[in-house]
Amino acid sequence: MLKQRAQQSVDNEEYGCMLKILCIADYYQPGFKAGGPITTIANMRETLNPEVSLCIFTRDRDLGDVSSYDNVEVGRWLQRPNGPIFYAPPAQFGPLGIKKIMSDGNFDAIYLNSFFSAKGSIGPYFAQKTTTGKIPIIIAPRGEFSPAALKIKRLRKLFYIKNSNLLRLYRDVFWHASSKMEADDILKVFPDARDRIRVALDPVSDRALSRQAAHVRKEKVAGEIRIVFISRISPIKNLDGLLDILQMSRSNIILDIFGPIEDMEYWHACKLKISSLPRNICTNYYGPLEHNNVASTFALYDLFAFPTHSENFGHVIFESICAGTPVIVSDKTPWQGGQEDGINVIPLRDRTGWASAIDAMAALDEDEHTRLRKAVESYGRNFAKSSDIRRENISMFRSIVDHEW
Repeated sequence: MLKQRAQQSVDNEEYGCMLKILCIADYYQPGFKAGGPITTIANMRETLNPEVSLCIFTRDRDLGDVSSYDNVEVGRWLQRPNGPIFYAPPAQFGPLGIKKIMSDGNFDAIYLNSFFSAKGSIGPYFAQKTTTGKIPIIIAPRGEFSPAALKIKRLRKLFYIKNSNLLRLYRDVFWHASSKMEADDILKVFPDARDRIRVALDPVSDRALSRQAAHVRKEKVAGEIRIVFISRISPIKNLDGLLDILQMSRSNIILDIFGPIEDMEYWHACKLKISSLPRNICTNYYGPLEHNNVASTFALYDLFAFPTHSENFGHVIFESICAGTPVIVSDKTPWQGGQEDGINVIPLRDRTGWASAIDAMAALDEDEHTRLRKAVESYGRNFAKSSDIRRENISMFRSIVDHEW
């Protein structure tokens, strides 16, 4: 039975917030297996408070887990420094539970962090459509409309998109795009949404800049390189593509892989490629990495190689930058930079270019590599201090709630 006591309601005055947004997310902290969206939401809460309070309604467990988080009370609003959080058990993270949360909360808007999630987006969207006293709905697709993402379970997604357009189900929804690239992807799926798209870069936390490695990084030796890959093990992250690239390298390489296995069949294919790598390449898999350990892990390595097929933002890239670890990344993310910044963007199709860039990085000695690390850290510091990101996000919520459209 669902209960909502008066003292468990969300108190807007307690936080002194101008706007109160119900943020529905399939997964949130202390979870980490769902990747970037968890970091995005956490950074938004920290950055936009107190002007905007994101009240989190989420599952009581991490991706793939069968039990609730340890030491987390479920089924009620918990007051936290950056706003309240509600960890819902499976029976409550559904249409009836979400509809009750919506009706009891007196929210200014509903913010959904997926388009295709049945319980985290589609269910809440239709629950709100049948609720009196309707409020604006904002959907952040989180990269789900990128060409690479749409290829996964393609027929099912295209069927839902086609019928949504035919019935104009999302004609009054607002869209949060985290980049111009994502705004273009949204328009390709919903051509009539142009006037309802708001572009605001995902906030980042400057706390990441202070999370340094607890251990001393080994000295960089010319001709050798320690590469790290931190991401979910799934086709869209393209670990197998990185393994193909390394086949072309002549340097002595250690590749350490961290991340939850999301697609076991894909991981088996990767392991076959690992078994055929030449002797100059040593590969290790260390499993999932909790978010609090990501920056300190990055700091131990010489390079983050990330030939991803698609990133909506790529918080893992920013974590590497904050740790001072140079990055080679594909052209399928919003990130830009130059080799002098330690951020090398290379087209995904240019595998020879990727192999050459890795070999060039391997050729650096300790002094050369240290200079590059300092350039990366400076880039991250300047990016984190940008006030435009915070202003863009607050303006997005304010303009929608105030009907400035």
